[in-house]
Amino acid sequence: MDFRELNLKIKNGCENLFNSPEMSDVTLEFGSPEQRVFAHKVVLAANSEYFKAMFYGDWKESDAKLVKLEDIPAKLFMLLLKACYCVEFKLDRLSYAEFLQFCELATKFGVREVEDALKKVIKKRLCIANVYQFYAASVATNLHRFQAQFEEFFEKNINEILKNEATFKTLPKEWALKILQNDDLTVKEIDVFKAARQWVQHNQLNEEEAKEIMKCIRLEFIDWQDAVKYIRPTKVFTDMEILDALTMRSNHRLNSVYRRCKESREPEARRVRRYRGFEGDDFDIHMEVWGHDIEESLDAMDPWP
Repeated sequence: MDFRELNLKIKNGCENLFNSPEMSDVTLEFGSPEQRVFAHKVVLAANSEYFKAMFYGDWKESDAKLVKLEDIPAKLFMLLLKACYCVEFKLDRLSYAEFLQFCELATKFGVREVEDALKKVIKKRLCIANVYQFYAASVATNLHRFQAQFEEFFEKNINEILKNEATFKTLPKEWALKILQNDDLTVKEIDVFKAARQWVQHNQLNEEEAKEIMKCIRLEFIDWQDAVKYIRPTKVFTDMEILDALTMRSNHRLNSVYRRCKESREPEARRVRRYRGFEGDDFDIHMEVWGHDIEESLDAMDPWP
């Protein structure tokens, strides 16, 4: 005999018991509006630690014919029961919130195989395109353990999220600011500017709201070529603000276009402060020459685009 055929027959036999009054020794009542399902204590106990303790422990429900379950989402609990009876079902129609609630329900009732499978699905499917949807769902359902997981994923992937235009521009303001204000970005600052600009345009912010977003840009990490080519035409920053940033860039001998130095785990902004402690005629003259070079370079670009 083909063992696969034998396994299939056993599985189908268990499926046929689902919500069947035949040989049922307990009825589960749950949900609003109220639903009832005919069940079998041995099947439930074999798949659920919760029901094992209830029916084969010292709980008062051990001899009950009717068990009422409070505060249970009917749709998701029905799926959990189907899992216990090996009834096939699909998860693709569940929302992000329902998916997380289903996983939480499996944890609550100790259906470990379902819980482990759902956690693997989350780990496999979680990506920069849906991390906020997962996070928002965990907040809406007060599932704090998932919130921490999604926040950690977000923090580890801030650079990739920023570089993904389709994802970044659809983030809510709170998350966009988290990225734009982050000192650990290893994306070129000019790319940070472009992403912020796209976010502002996509969300159709007024001038005051846009300023809050754009003030996150560290102009001192943008070289003069990019400043002239990409920043000045937008008129987001004044000519004086751009010139001041370029002067600061030269005076502090800042050559990086990244907030975080790739060769060091220390942010570039902290390394720049070391230069502020220098004094003396030689250093002052050096700064003046650098500042003069910048102004001369900017003048050479006249008329600016």
